[in-house]
Amino acid sequence: MRKYHHLGIPTTEPNKKEKYVPHLKIYVWGYDTSEYKIERVRYGEGAEKMYHPLMMKHPHEAFTVDNLKEKGKS
Repeated sequence: MRKYHHLGIPTTEPNKKEKYVPHLKIYVWGYDTSEYKIERVRYGEGAEKMYHPLMMKHPHEAFTVDNLKEKGKS
């Protein structure tokens, strides 16, 4: 089963409300105040080693899932 979690929109502009998530090497803000869970994402130093270039430049939808290894059962 999968459930909508957020819409991530990449940005390069720092924001005074952003919070750094060290293990993901990202700065985020907006998720907790957005009715539709829209989250701004600014990628930190070293993030290019963790994320595909398209994810760093284009919006993405994120879902929670029961099991990442189980395919095609949602």
